Amino acid sequence: MGTMIKKYKPTEADFRGEKFKESAVDSVAEWCTWPVGEFLKHALVKGITTHIIEDTEEARQKLPTPLEVSEGPLMAGMDVVGDLFGDGKMFLPQVVKSARVMKQSVAYLEPFINATKQKGSSNGKVVIATVKGDVHDIGKNIVSVVLQCNNFEVIDLGVMVPADKIIQTAIDEKADIIGLSGLITPSLDEMEYFLGEMTRLGLNLPVLIGGATTSKEHTAIKLYPKYKHHGVFYTSNASRAVTVCATLMNPEDRVALWEQFKKDYEKIQQSFTNRKPLRKQLSIEEARANRFDGFSGEWADYVPPKPNRHCGI
Repeated sequence: MGTMIKKYKPTEADFRGEKFKESAVDSVAEWCTWPVGEFLKHALVKGITTHIIEDTEEARQKLPTPLEVSEGPLMAGMDVVGDLFGDGKMFLPQVVKSARVMKQSVAYLEPFINATKQKGSSNGKVVIATVKGDVHDIGKNIVSVVLQCNNFEVIDLGVMVPADKIIQTAIDEKADIIGLSGLITPSLDEMEYFLGEMTRLGLNLPVLIGGATTSKEHTAIKLYPKYKHHGVFYTSNASRAVTVCATLMNPEDRVALWEQFKKDYEKIQQSFTNRKPLRKQLSIEEARANRFDGFSGEWADYVPPKPNRHCGI
């Protein structure tokens, strides 16, 4: 089937939430005729699980390897989701729906991917967790799935994981990389504490940082100084995390990557240091000298007007 036309007609479930205008139906009919790779990407971005298994199987048969289904249309879809979420054009409920599509598709592909792997082979071992104080795991789960699809061994510790457990697991399992995730603001403080503990214990494993509240700016200003000599890498989405992990597994590439990140962090730090304050800040002594005194100066003889006795009801 050269054009890969869909074998079914769109159902109501395919565009639930629309107002069923003719234009919406035409739109659905249009993307049902797309190549299966584009259709998978669209289904992931829109959170459409209808026929996802059939579409994944068709993609598996069309592409050279099952891994290319994950690395191709599925990863492209997650890139779009990450960009939309980062720009504030997609919100958490939609991300949850997209993650559900990704999970179902990858779960179907997993046996085929495992069958193509060489026994005992691995690109590296990653310990990943949502830090203490945070119960959100959507982003972490997506990164975990994508890493496994790219032949990384992933030890997922779940959510609300304290720093000492993450560190001890990484030591016991001889992990190559640690990944930290967080969605809420208190997670940032926990990440800062974690990196301080890594430095105190003299560990030098690279640490990936990700999650909705994290940013390259925060990593540069708050986290990088805590783990300055060993490697803390901000990753904006799952595909970026895979690229960074793959680079870190090559010693020479790891050094070059860390040098680039350090330059970026230090540039951000310099910009932060040199920023102009929004207004001139006064010392406490100056502020006290300028305090308002209603009993002196031009207000000393002020007599408030007597209200009209007929005011009110």
